[in-house]
Amino acid sequence: MNKLKTLKVLMIGNSFSEDTVPHMDGMAKAYGLEDFVIATLMIGGCPLSLHYQNSKNGSKTYDFFYYDSKNGEWRIDRQKSLEEGIGYTDWDYITLQQVSPLSGNESTYNHEIDELLDFFKEKATNKNVKFVWNMTWAYQYGHPALELYENDQKSMYKSIITTVQRKIETNCKINAVSPAGTSIQNARTSYLGDSFNRDGIHLSLGLGRYISGLTLFCLLTNCNPHEMTFKLDEMTDGEFEVAKESVANALKQKYSVTNSKFTK
Repeated sequence: MNKLKTLKVLMIGNSFSEDTVPHMDGMAKAYGLEDFVIATLMIGGCPLSLHYQNSKNGSKTYDFFYYDSKNGEWRIDRQKSLEEGIGYTDWDYITLQQVSPLSGNESTYNHEIDELLDFFKEKATNKNVKFVWNMTWAYQYGHPALELYENDQKSMYKSIITTVQRKIETNCKINAVSPAGTSIQNARTSYLGDSFNRDGIHLSLGLGRYISGLTLFCLLTNCNPHEMTFKLDEMTDGEFEVAKESVANALKQKYSVTNSKFTK
């Protein structure tokens, strides 16, 4: 199989998309991509309903956080609109996600998704752009926000995967699902336990973000997670193995947990 030489991916979302992209430039370089752009167009805490409103009113309230291999550094442009972010380059992939408190709430997955995807397609300069759903993760045990899901992490995870299966997998406009939530849940079965969040909700800046980014990167490039050579300096060899294992298992089984073999 010929390896990709280029990749241009835009995540439209919120802080959970911001938790996914920061380490993907290192993955892209290690994989050998020659031309790539990795970006998120985000508003903190932004639900689908607000993205939908913004697609109608052109609101310039997004932060555009991006790495373009042509300039070789992360940059941020503020007060951008959806249309401006989509028009930055000819994206290969655009991802979308629900805000985390509503991620397992089926009633919030409605016509807005289809209309947003139609808007993205209309504004995209690459008319062959593909759409990916970013399936987010359950909160850390003990966080008060778990009250939305019976104060139980496993209940939140189950609600997320059930909702994605019913509302996203059945949507013919969405080409793929990135199972970051399952990758994180897989990793929690390892000896590292429930340690992948920095505040109970968002991912840890190192390992947690690495796992979410590796999930999306490997989905889009068909890179075997076990063959990824890029490793964060602060990660131990054991953490690196857990990360690769959890992602590989999630890409094989998106909607169920695979227990880690690294239990001590």
